[in-house]
Amino acid sequence: MGALIFIVIVAILFGILYISSLKDKVRRGEKAEQDSRKYYNETRRLVDELATARSTHLKTMKLLKQETSEIIFKIKHRCEVLEHALEERALSEPWLTSYITQLKIAEDEKSLEKKHGYQTIKSLEKRFREKYKPSVQENISLKAYLAEYESLFPTLPDHIEKVKGLEINYQEDGGRSWLSNEEFSSLSITDRNQLILDRYHNGKNKSKWQIGRDYELYIGHIFKRKGYTKIIQYGIEKKLEDLGIDIIATNPKTGKTAYVQCKYWSKYKMIRENTVTQLYAGSLIHMLKNNEPFALAEFYICTSTIASDLAKECAKILNVRINENIPIGIYPSIKCNNGERGKIYHLPIDQMYDRIHSVEHVVSTCVEAESKGYRRAFRWRG
Repeated sequence: MGALIFIVIVAILFGILYISSLKDKVRRGEKAEQDSRKYYNETRRLVDELATARSTHLKTMKLLKQETSEIIFKIKHRCEVLEHALEERALSEPWLTSYITQLKIAEDEKSLEKKHGYQTIKSLEKRFREKYKPSVQENISLKAYLAEYESLFPTLPDHIEKVKGLEINYQEDGGRSWLSNEEFSSLSITDRNQLILDRYHNGKNKSKWQIGRDYELYIGHIFKRKGYTKIIQYGIEKKLEDLGIDIIATNPKTGKTAYVQCKYWSKYKMIRENTVTQLYAGSLIHMLKNNEPFALAEFYICTSTIASDLAKECAKILNVRINENIPIGIYPSIKCNNGERGKIYHLPIDQMYDRIHSVEHVVSTCVEAESKGYRRAFRWRG
């Protein structure tokens, strides 16, 4: 009996110990679960922070990439501008062409033998600097004066070209120079004149005045196709006194009048804000002088290049529309005039072309002009 009681007591003690161990395991399990949940939350927070940091980093890298691309583009554009300017300068200054050639040779030598090439370049620079130092200094002084004049008179370059155009207008045209002796002797007068016209339009030896004049005529043709029937080539007629207006076009359907400035520039030049303000101010002066309503006025700048951001901002404020990247195209360029000497047609190279404003027809081919009863102007070489 005593043994049974002992066994029961021992069993109870083991049960108590077992239950205590279970409770201890439960407590350890709960603590482990709390620790796991804590570690999980901490890990999740770290993951979220890393994701946010990664997103911020990607955005920063994207902005840096974009800024770098813009900087590279500007540098490349600047290099193209400088290279283009250097090429043009080299054409007018043969010594610079010689220097560039020898410099390229020296650069090739430098790639083969660094030390020798470096010494060659330095010796070239020293020799050319000593030889042409006086002329370079004089050139720099003249350019400084010219830059100062252009800063005081921003439209000076345009006036210089228009003065050249005035000189060209009073010269006999070079029609004969566009043909070979064989072509001149074998072709009919009509075919001869048409070949001169075709070569003029496709040729690359036009003066800057002729290029600008042709661009204005082409833009005028575009406005005519858009419904502007009354086209006045104001810049060609007024030349130095055009107030910055090249074309005045009236649309009979809307009653509106477009004041247009044309700039056929190379891609290395850019339309600045002074061009916008010049057109706007010149148009206002013209309207005041001629009692024209401002409410029906439209302002356009048509250019073969692009405009600066400041120019676009000024244009937006003044309601001036800038049409960029417009190349010159084919347009009817033969003027047919019925004057005192009869029915005569004029090619763009003819002496009186720019002074003929009263035009009955504008056609594209000599055959078309002659079919209407017009003949070529007599004052031409050929």
